[in-house]
Amino acid sequence: MANDRNSGTNIMLAGFMGTGKSSVGRCLAAMLGMAFLDTDALIEAEAGAVISEIFRTRGETWFRRLEARAVRQASRLNNTVISLGGGALMDQRNINALKRAGVMVWLRTSPENVLARLQAEGAASIHARPVLEGRAELEQVRSLMSMRERGYRQAHVTIDTDGKRPEEIAREVARSAARQPFANEAGACGETSAAPGSPTIVADPTITAGGSSPLIDRARQRQRWMSMLETHPAFLRFDGGGSGPVRESTWHIADTAGEVGVAHQVARCEVAFPQSTAVAHAYRHEGRVLDIAAGSAVYAYLLGHSLLSRSDTYEAAFERPCPDGEAPPGTTIVITAPLLRSLFGTSLEEGLRNWLGRNARIVWAMVPNGERAKSLPALGRLYDLAAASGARRDLLVIALGGGTVGDVAGFFASTYMRGLRLVHVPTTLLAMVDSAVGGKTAINLRAAKNLAGTFWQPVAVIADIATLGTLPLRDLTSGLAEVVKAAVIGDPGLFEILEHVARVAGGADTHGTDGCRSTSFRRPRAARFAAARALQQEPALLRDIIRTAVMVKAGIVAMDERDAGDRLLLNLGHTLGHAIERAGGFRRWTHGESVAIGLAAACRASARLGYLQEETSGRVIRLLAGLGLPTSVPHADDGALRESILAAMALDKKARGGGLRVVLPLSIGKCSVCDGPAAEALMNEVVAKSSGRACKW
Repeated sequence: MANDRNSGTNIMLAGFMGTGKSSVGRCLAAMLGMAFLDTDALIEAEAGAVISEIFRTRGETWFRRLEARAVRQASRLNNTVISLGGGALMDQRNINALKRAGVMVWLRTSPENVLARLQAEGAASIHARPVLEGRAELEQVRSLMSMRERGYRQAHVTIDTDGKRPEEIAREVARSAARQPFANEAGACGETSAAPGSPTIVADPTITAGGSSPLIDRARQRQRWMSMLETHPAFLRFDGGGSGPVRESTWHIADTAGEVGVAHQVARCEVAFPQSTAVAHAYRHEGRVLDIAAGSAVYAYLLGHSLLSRSDTYEAAFERPCPDGEAPPGTTIVITAPLLRSLFGTSLEEGLRNWLGRNARIVWAMVPNGERAKSLPALGRLYDLAAASGARRDLLVIALGGGTVGDVAGFFASTYMRGLRLVHVPTTLLAMVDSAVGGKTAINLRAAKNLAGTFWQPVAVIADIATLGTLPLRDLTSGLAEVVKAAVIGDPGLFEILEHVARVAGGADTHGTDGCRSTSFRRPRAARFAAARALQQEPALLRDIIRTAVMVKAGIVAMDERDAGDRLLLNLGHTLGHAIERAGGFRRWTHGESVAIGLAAACRASARLGYLQEETSGRVIRLLAGLGLPTSVPHADDGALRESILAAMALDKKARGGGLRVVLPLSIGKCSVCDGPAAEALMNEVVAKSSGRACKW
């Protein structure tokens, strides 16, 4: 059965130790413009120990559990070359998950070649491989290879590697992977050997003959989208940065948000890092830097592709001086999750060292995945790590991750030593368009989500669209909920663009008149994520959508930094959304899915009160469904769930004087903060059994 959390566009490299999986994987990823992940490195990041130490202290059984978890995380990714541990395919469950995630390749080598390579690498390499038990003998290698061969033979492709350089092997893998059918269409594919002279995807993937494949389909889909977008209200240009064709947006920014966003741009301070001014000016001229104003703070929002490893990214981000005229940071602490460090840590560290110097002190701090990162225990560990590192007030905090990482990192930065410099490096669409902008930080308490928090503006935001290429489609779809929210609050033009995306990607009919109860989870899984898949393959279009959504929020934050007035509009969909998240234990539904349900409920409530036209309400709900998002309260027949949602809504931070305040749309591009009958109407959406559907995510 197809895995609805990935698009089958990964290439997994399996094989015995010493076959060069990591070297080939990095070369292949660079060749195809994909991300690279080593599952052994992910295990070490999560465990905080090298593999030999894990074997010694916890045993192989424990290690295999960690490995299975790493495989599950890797199999949810997209557009990633994944190097697997030598024993990962001994577990059939791992094999089944990986084969749904893309093309699995066995890098086959002889026992003699493995032994020669291990001996050439020396005793340290042998001791670092615990299954060898400190020695490397031919019979031992043969025995281990024989035990694992059954798993290796289930790969879609086999490549013989003896006597070949990593670059040669990578080219063969690319050729063979290009001929493979979709993993979710092929089922259990048989073993296939690479044929010499096969057409190569590197030169021109669209002319490769013979069926469909994850890689070929990406190229063909891109070609179809490029043809479709010729009718899009944008024109191709070159951005001068060497990244190829991008689109200069001609979308209309709503007057209220657009004018404010421009009017509140503050002139840059003349004091700056000397090497930075020219770079930042060039970035701004190319449209890759937005100025975000919030209270007395003004900071740069850098938006582009493949930014993390470039030193000029950080030069542009830090054109502004540090507080009190401080110099560049002596220590940098990067707060992230293990998977994100494994995917993007090398690029980020390369860029920082190119900027700060090769001897720059960089400390990595791991937080749990998801909402568990926003907890008092996780925050306490960050405080302890910072204290143990001997960091001073010149510490720079970098939040590498999605909304939860940004929230806890921001809270840490705002409270440790009474405030440290913070840079957001968002890696999800939701974080790029929402949580990384505006300075809100928070952690969760038992009573409710985000009850403890601060306002702490970053000194810069670096949004690298390349990080979105690996996102599971469900996560990218969730981020679209915040984009729709921004459009409903302040940009009818962006709303129309999203409708166009949903129509062309094969989403729900956004022109129809009914559909107020449409629910996207009833559509086939492949169709549900069609819009996200298409946007993932069109980074230039996605970049323009992000820029427009950010401008909506920036315009509001410029008027109201601290939720005293207009900023409350940004809570559209969140009163009910946060309650649904909490009722689901922060695991059952994503933040974006919950916000989409809340937004749809707000539209229905506003229409019932006569504030919003029924036709407009249906239009918003159809767009949400067309983008693959749910539009009704899940399991509304479950009395306990309803009570849990209503209780969580009562704790909403926008409540005043014992009464709940909610945001309702009045039209597309105009919303209002309401209480009294409006709050009651929204709560009625929760208890209305007719609005319930059984969400099967």
